[in-house]
Amino acid sequence: MTLLTTLLTRLTYQSPASREQERLFALVQSLVRAQFQLADAELTRRTWQEVADQNLSVDRVENLLYRCCFQDDEQALKEADAEYLRRMNAQRAVESHGIGVFEHC
Repeated sequence: MTLLTTLLTRLTYQSPASREQERLFALVQSLVRAQFQLADAELTRRTWQEVADQNLSVDRVENLLYRCCFQDDEQALKEADAEYLRRMNAQRAVESHGIGVFEHC
């Protein structure tokens, strides 16, 4: 049974969204260190370039930088990111319907 347990833990599926979120959190933590803790302009620039190279949303990164108080806490990052994604999805839904104030009459 030990072999089966080992195989299952090593072969667990990780969705693309989950992998993207892990990369996002790692880059946010790197930005916190470079920009706020070390105040290293060059390291900050390179980290932001990595965000761009990975085609991650700058708005999403900034949300985690400035709206999440504990960037070293993965659960706090997940909650802040989930709230951001909910807001963006709700905004897109409203924009895609194009319903004006009097269009329902």
